Amino acid sequence: MSTTSRLPPFATLRSIEQPKDSIGVVTICHSSTNECFLHLYTRCYPVQGGGRSETAMIPKALVLDACRILTGIYQEEVRLYDDHDDCVVEGEMLRSGNYLFQVESSEKQSDYGIYKSFHTWRPPTRNQVPSYWFTASSPQMFDGGKNQPTWALLPPTNRDEMRSYMSEKAKSSDGFVCSLTGVQSSTVEGGLAVPADEKVFYTEREITAQLYPSGYAIPQSLATDQLVHDIRNYITLSTHIRNLWDRHILVFYPLAQGRYSAYFLGHRDGYSNSLHLMELSLAHRTDPYLLFIRFAFSIFKYYKVNSYCGSPPPDALPDLFASSTQRKWTESESSEGTRETRTSSDDNCSEQNSEDGKSTVEEEEDGPIGFKQLFEDAEAQGMQLSEDMEDLVGSYHPDRKRIAQTAAEYLARNPAVGIHPDDVLSYNVFRIS
Repeated sequence: MSTTSRLPPFATLRSIEQPKDSIGVVTICHSSTNECFLHLYTRCYPVQGGGRSETAMIPKALVLDACRILTGIYQEEVRLYDDHDDCVVEGEMLRSGNYLFQVESSEKQSDYGIYKSFHTWRPPTRNQVPSYWFTASSPQMFDGGKNQPTWALLPPTNRDEMRSYMSEKAKSSDGFVCSLTGVQSSTVEGGLAVPADEKVFYTEREITAQLYPSGYAIPQSLATDQLVHDIRNYITLSTHIRNLWDRHILVFYPLAQGRYSAYFLGHRDGYSNSLHLMELSLAHRTDPYLLFIRFAFSIFKYYKVNSYCGSPPPDALPDLFASSTQRKWTESESSEGTRETRTSSDDNCSEQNSEDGKSTVEEEEDGPIGFKQLFEDAEAQGMQLSEDMEDLVGSYHPDRKRIAQTAAEYLARNPAVGIHPDDVLSYNVFRIS
């Protein structure tokens, strides 16, 4: 497998509009039991000279990285076999379909396990992560601290609340510019590669020991549950992009050596029309090891099919939150990627996910939560409400009326989002409960 590029020769690193009927699914099954343990969506790719590919695909390396994470197999040679003809997939891209994940070693060829959750997963060492994840400013191998970069010379500080302080440090260092869109704004946020809610995971799994440089916290005064607020864990992003990232609709993945792009894993289009494959401008302080951990978090959080009945790998760790009532997430996905039925308090009725596997999280991308985010984005751009929008929302709650008005106007000015302004009122989110 190439370590310099995982895109086909005809593809370029630029975003394109995704046709609604183009999205397919790649399903990965265990080579021994034929049980499915992963599914990911495929999308069209831009072609040189303009336009897009006729076939929806996904980089094979991305799928293999997801499989490595779920199985803990990083050093052995692995392959994907097309379930249709039982042939090894040789190209860099996968079309929609079913594939078998095979380990090409005698010991683990047929008996590999699948981790049950992110909290039982044993993270790889830095040296086990594929080399194409790393950058020149944050290499895979480093000199043990002999040459310290200037950004690492952050003075110690003692504060009760480190999140806002370190977020401001990161944003100011980045000039308040979104690392994905390049837009400068005072409303950008400091997104965390390893979320603050996972501070126990960060500490117990000794993530700091794997970071460049030298494996110590920056600033060095961080300790215990504050370690997650390491300056290297922050990426400056616009609010709506951070929310998409936090909802696991998109990940940041190295489609070329050390070059990261926004990669949409969600089913729905929406923002993916304008952001899919957009290149991320990484700050020198950003450690790609943390992006690998975040990629794993997304795979476990949302795309792991938890109906898999096989055994976990022998090195699986005890669940960090097995007896905790404050566990932040549950493995509630049903087989084939559908989510459990959710209840709408506004309508006093339940909505079942559609047969195409669309999930609650995916629906939020351009659904109710998405409209609230559109409103916040519009306000951040200083948009003024037009008077002719007043009659659009009727006698709704004033704040929800304001949200609907602003969202509709924002959509009218930003057609790339892919939602018609009239669709704002097709959702029941602005009704008083």
